[in-house]
Amino acid sequence: MQNNRGARGGFRGGFNGARGARNGSSSFSALQVKMPETAKFKSLQCQPHNQGKEGRAIELVSNFYKIDSSSVVTLHYDIQITPGKESSDRTSSDHPSNPSSLSDEVRNANLERFIKKFAPKIFELLTVTKSDLFKDVTYCYDGYRNFFTTKLLNFNGKQSYNAKVQVQIDNRPKDFDVKLTFVDRINMQEVTDFYNGKATEISERVISIYEILLRSIMSKDYAVFQRKFYDMSTLQNGKTDLVQFVNGFTSGVQMAEVGLCLNLHLKTSCVLHENFRKLADIAQRIGMNNLDEINRLVRHLKIFTNHGKRQLTYSIDCLIPKTPNSVFIKSKDGQSISIAEYFMKEYKLRVQNWPLVKSTGKQARLLPLDLCFLVENQFLSLTKINPQIQRELLEKSTNAPNVYFDKLDGYVKKISSIDINLQKEFGVSIDTKPIALQGRVLQEPRVMNDRAGFFRTGDAPKSWAIVCLDHNQKDNLINFKKQLISSARACGIVLPEPNPCTYVGVKSIEEIGYIFQNITNKMKISFIFVGIPSSKIAGVSSAAVYGQIKFACDQKAGVMSQCFKSEYISSTPRGYFENFFLKVNGKLGGQNAIVEAKFLQCLPFKTDRTMFIGVDVNHPAQTEKLSLSVSAAVGSMDPLFSRYVSSIRVQKKDKDEMVKQLNEMVGELLDEYLKINKFLPENLIMFRDGVSDGAFSKVLNTEVPLIQEAINKFGKKLRITVIVVQKNHNTRFALTQANESGRRPTYNVPKGTVVDSTIVNPTYKMFYLNSHFSALGTSKPSKYVILRDDLNLTADQIQKMCFMACYNSIRTRNVIAIPTMVRYADLCAYRSKLHVEAQRMLVEDFIGQDDDIAMIEEKIIEKINSVVQINQKVSNRLYYC
Repeated sequence: MQNNRGARGGFRGGFNGARGARNGSSSFSALQVKMPETAKFKSLQCQPHNQGKEGRAIELVSNFYKIDSSSVVTLHYDIQITPGKESSDRTSSDHPSNPSSLSDEVRNANLERFIKKFAPKIFELLTVTKSDLFKDVTYCYDGYRNFFTTKLLNFNGKQSYNAKVQVQIDNRPKDFDVKLTFVDRINMQEVTDFYNGKATEISERVISIYEILLRSIMSKDYAVFQRKFYDMSTLQNGKTDLVQFVNGFTSGVQMAEVGLCLNLHLKTSCVLHENFRKLADIAQRIGMNNLDEINRLVRHLKIFTNHGKRQLTYSIDCLIPKTPNSVFIKSKDGQSISIAEYFMKEYKLRVQNWPLVKSTGKQARLLPLDLCFLVENQFLSLTKINPQIQRELLEKSTNAPNVYFDKLDGYVKKISSIDINLQKEFGVSIDTKPIALQGRVLQEPRVMNDRAGFFRTGDAPKSWAIVCLDHNQKDNLINFKKQLISSARACGIVLPEPNPCTYVGVKSIEEIGYIFQNITNKMKISFIFVGIPSSKIAGVSSAAVYGQIKFACDQKAGVMSQCFKSEYISSTPRGYFENFFLKVNGKLGGQNAIVEAKFLQCLPFKTDRTMFIGVDVNHPAQTEKLSLSVSAAVGSMDPLFSRYVSSIRVQKKDKDEMVKQLNEMVGELLDEYLKINKFLPENLIMFRDGVSDGAFSKVLNTEVPLIQEAINKFGKKLRITVIVVQKNHNTRFALTQANESGRRPTYNVPKGTVVDSTIVNPTYKMFYLNSHFSALGTSKPSKYVILRDDLNLTADQIQKMCFMACYNSIRTRNVIAIPTMVRYADLCAYRSKLHVEAQRMLVEDFIGQDDDIAMIEEKIIEKINSVVQINQKVSNRLYYC
């Protein structure tokens, strides 16, 4: 989780966001670590878009390492694993044999998960028990269905080979039938042919073979978690005894202009502290009565029991408030006995009367807590750790660029030395020097703002309110009100006295909607400030309270709102109000800073006839019962690109992640543009967020026709430009020599740094832009891929346009990391997701068992789409910022 910026704090994460690390490896002393030696390579294939020429040239180092490959022919084999007949008839906690009441679909899914879990172990035993078949054969295996060799396996003239393998699972032998089938010969000459200009592409399967090969090599020396690799020798203690931190990396094979490259990026993760051997130790450490906090940490962790004849492994669902003495089951003789009595009778064990442990699965087991042991080296996802640990994790993973590349240097040298024979057999060698390249620094546009005020001050509300939900702060409200009004006036916003300025007690989450509806209706207010405590209110988290407030204000009342931590009422951090009123001014219709018009006029199209659109999709978490995605489209309405209107839709999440109703959304934006400007734009420039490399063609074939459909309804022809913006990639670059011109020397690149050669994919029109400067960590650029360009912009023009698009955000006076309209779409989609969560009771009447959800999903989506429709009172305001 290499980051140069703290996770978002405040209410969006229920106060769970961590601030940026202030100490650590990015300090001045870190400059004593030297940058590794770099390597320069000639571009063999250039992307189909001329490189830009504007800007100051700078020398950079990237986290790409050249892969040299030779023309080897690889042989692809499929491996099919099925339980043997005897194993199929058995039932255990890990085995997917299920009651006949389960549907075939569920049973097959359970079987697939089971096979996937043990496939590597089964395949490894196969290579040992059938050593004659694998004699003198090197291979790489994807861990499930595919493996690759460079020598033909001897199937005695047949296309497939059948074998039986017996594996110990939970100390019990299980039989499996394994079928190996020859699939195809794949000539890796494709790589050489492409870079010699003899072929137009490298097939995905060739790239995937190199991925599988390198991942297979890395997994020999590193622990694997969520497709990332960790060096367990780097385990280090933190400030809490619950977890330890471990360093590692993620990897990928990338096509670049210089050839195939290995892209490495640092990662740091948490593991459960090695001192915890029993699950009860964790429960006692956190507190037996704090089941919510315990379950947050232990859900889906692996445990095992060994009180019976064999060791059994389980996955934890949760700890429940019931105890072994209070839960009764049927004994073998049909008697009703407690779980505590059962363990005494069957195993002569007196168990503690602690909360029971419930395992996952359709056949969930209830286990005594004191009999559950923890599997070693268990990694913890971010959702499992509390805000304090998240902050420490961020600090541990924040590395100055020279430290970052020094650590990568150690990893790549080790990777290049693992299983040399396997690498040679597949014709692969890795250059251990990071690739050097040249970037350019674009001219910064001049920004108009007033450091003491705003470029344009919003309309101060005539009636407004302060509501505090924290009873500990009610006596401090009057002083806070005075400070708020004074700080607003210093920014140019003149506020009258609020009515009301009050503390409100909340007894249940259902009350929140009524409370705010009552205040806004009776007092006829147009803006409300709300103080929310970090602790729970009526047993509900601050994040859930925040969602209810935003639904009540945004959707129900159509009133602008600004929430803040109630702790700040009595102790406001220095400089807090300055940033606080940036967002407030934007919500009042103001603009804090703006790119000077003459810079926008340098763009080769009429800005007063152009609409910028940002599109983003917020997908559901795996734990959410309804698999619904929220899409947001945000469009600019003025030539300075400072006023925006949004459109929201909800749809069923599917694999292609396309916005199904983009025609309606773009149509709504064009309608608003026409109402405001009395004419339609001539140019429509869409920045699409959240699209992976493999989905580019889907955007062109699915979403662009929907945009055109929306335009056609107006009987006009608009020029369309579509640019994908990617934030979730692992490319990093830094200066080869530290810049010592600032207050503190740094290897981080300056704002406006563009890279459009050497490491870019030669099959795309693309570039990287580091629009902002990062004082901490290693800068993360945004990746831009041009899918369609009716404006026929040059590389310089489109890069300059994207750089300018990163300005004008109301959340800061400075340039941000991505185009502002994309950031607004992200915020808007997230806010609408909160609206859905806040009103989930509206759809609960439709939801029965999991099997029924698919039958009624359309009805649910129709209901939710009415929930997320934007209230007309705030539709032209940035209520979501």
